Amino acid sequence: MIDSQIRDLLAATLPGQPPAPPGLRESVLAAGRRAQRRQRVRQLTATVSLAVVLGLTPLLVVGRGAAPEPATPSFSPSTAPSFAPSTAPSFAPSVTPAPSPEASSDTRTRFGAVIQQNVRRLLPTATFTALDYMEGVRVSEPFEGVADPYGRYGAGADVHVGDRDGYVGVHFDPGAGNAPTCAGAPETCEERAGPHGEKIIFWTYVKLGVTNLTVELDAPGVGTFYGYCSNVGIMRPDTAPPPTDPPLLTGDQVIEILVALEPVVPR
Repeated sequence: MIDSQIRDLLAATLPGQPPAPPGLRESVLAAGRRAQRRQRVRQLTATVSLAVVLGLTPLLVVGRGAAPEPATPSFSPSTAPSFAPSTAPSFAPSVTPAPSPEASSDTRTRFGAVIQQNVRRLLPTATFTALDYMEGVRVSEPFEGVADPYGRYGAGADVHVGDRDGYVGVHFDPGAGNAPTCAGAPETCEERAGPHGEKIIFWTYVKLGVTNLTVELDAPGVGTFYGYCSNVGIMRPDTAPPPTDPPLLTGDQVIEILVALEPVVPR
């Protein structure tokens, strides 16, 4: 299973290929961490067994051994491509500048809070589960905001409504580039104009049995927002919803969330 996920993750980085589903990168990293822990446990078990054969006290071997440490996910996009579409910028610049005022904890907190408030408004009965990582940054709360020194922000969480699971995530880049168009996008792509002159496109696609919704919104004078919603939770990657089960939010609902974030990010 993990081998096929790695192949799909690498294939998604090639030109002309659909982007990897949201959560695939985190699923592969989680599987790698589990495999590494299993390997360390096997090594420790083998050491203890040898000590028993030699007539030594296993407790001394175990007590002196270092506790297994979880693997830290790579920050390098060359070794672990982001689960976001290729148009979304990486949070891993090759050179890290001095932190800027824009990447403040206050803005990070507000960024995640606004997303959570709007998801709650759109899905009143929803419950949320925190991710392990967001763009390689360790998080512990649902929709906990992360940022880099370039003024880019992100937040996400698994969302549960009744017996349905899903993922909702948002990324912001103050300098992503040209206004988005459906040229070269999947045939399900639609173009919209936002309430403040925003250029918007959104589309759905199915990959590895997961239905994904992607929204890209370019706000003049602000930057570009990327919204993602799928019908499988990142923390429950083995969930297999029916192929007809749509993401928990529609394109118009994700657009509402992105528009609500415009006043939050620094200009």
